[in-house]
Amino acid sequence: MCRRKKEIENVQIIVGEYSDSGTQNILFSQKWDCIIDLLWHNEKKFHNTYEKLVNQTNHYISFSTAAVYADNKNPIKEDLLRFWDETKSEEEYYHLQKARMENIIFNSNYTHWTIVRPHVTFNVNRIPLDTWEQDVWLYRFIQGKYIVLSNMMLEKMTSFTYGDNVARLLECIVASGSDSFRQVYNVCSDDKLRWGEVVDLISASIKKITGKQLKLKILDEKSKYGKLEEMLPHKADRLKYDRFLDRVLDNSKVKNLYGDCGFTILSDDIYNCLNKRINEFNDRIQYGDVLSIAYMDYVCNERTALKDIAGKKNKLKYLFLRYFINYGFALHVLMLIKKLRTSCRW
Repeated sequence: MCRRKKEIENVQIIVGEYSDSGTQNILFSQKWDCIIDLLWHNEKKFHNTYEKLVNQTNHYISFSTAAVYADNKNPIKEDLLRFWDETKSEEEYYHLQKARMENIIFNSNYTHWTIVRPHVTFNVNRIPLDTWEQDVWLYRFIQGKYIVLSNMMLEKMTSFTYGDNVARLLECIVASGSDSFRQVYNVCSDDKLRWGEVVDLISASIKKITGKQLKLKILDEKSKYGKLEEMLPHKADRLKYDRFLDRVLDNSKVKNLYGDCGFTILSDDIYNCLNKRINEFNDRIQYGDVLSIAYMDYVCNERTALKDIAGKKNKLKYLFLRYFINYGFALHVLMLIKKLRTSCRW
């Protein structure tokens, strides 16, 4: 879907999905001063997409991710090694795919591009709690259920940033024109804190808004079900190559473009986003992330109503994972079935 945002004087803003024909019709009908590409493209198709977009604008800005960085000494500057630089791996992990997409831009003949690398950003529609996305953990809170967290992750550092502050930095980059061409920037605010501190800020906001406490179950990584990367294979690469590492980004390079960026206060941003989201939240949403739901229910001896799980297959998966005598073994069986089905396809 493509939509025209409210016009600012002498500024025309179009927001849309690249795959939408309406978006493409407008996008390729004229040349744009700037295109900000936030999509995670199919890597194999990205080269062609990049060529089209970069030729349609005077300034192409590509969103990458701080997850591309290897386990470097903090604070992390833009010129430090990426995981791909160390391994040259062609594996399909998110951080490696993003690095290879960066390589396409680096190796192109164009000069009017900029790459930005945020870490964890949040807004009213997305406030991650540790590894859990907002709809999963907020649903469990509203239902009075426990939320499982890893003690190891709580000690790790993050550059947790409000989306509006990232937007302010993008304004600086766009305004800088050619000074930001062929450059990479970490885009984050000045807040550097441990995940445990993020959880504390979210908990305090929840308490202030609702009068209730988050029910947290902290697991030791050495406990039977504490190795999240094994219990949640669909999150394994994010955990191993990002959340389980300290991610303190150095934002001095992007700040040098403009100086005072007018960052807002993190605790206020979290409170305001949660206050609005809780008032709008629909706890009757059907969820598809069966592994996360079944895992937390199994560990905490809780249950999720089948009506809250999307699709018959997901309902069956949930029942198998949640009520089988051993979650770990049940998960192993499901992963084996998935592998066999993949290998047997024509």
